[in-house]
Amino acid sequence: MSGISVKGIDFVMFGITDNTGKLIADKDKGLSESGLALIDGDGDGATTANITALEEAGQQQYGNNKVKRVNHGVPSPQVALTMLDMPYDIASKCVGYQTVNGGQVLGNNKPHFALLIASHDVDGN
Repeated sequence: MSGISVKGIDFVMFGITDNTGKLIADKDKGLSESGLALIDGDGDGATTANITALEEAGQQQYGNNKVKRVNHGVPSPQVALTMLDMPYDIASKCVGYQTVNGGQVLGNNKPHFALLIASHDVDGN
């Protein structure tokens, strides 16, 4: 088994969720009727996905001049996703733009969205 080494990005999918984490399956409020958007059209796709902060750095606590315990904060994972291209309407909804009188306006509330990055390891799994 190869561990967590990955090779390439097979596809990425996005979805917008409500405050409870439920996928919004509505083409106007969400990304599509199913709630999911596969980014894999002509010229569309992800080139890199850098995932950081899966675990917070430990804070050492000393007693008697030795490390006695290590505390870890709550992780806040972040993804820096580089796209070759993606549909404008999907990208604008993901960052919080709303359509008002035919134009795009940045909303006050940022959306919650889900991201699925599919890849495979060096053994093809």
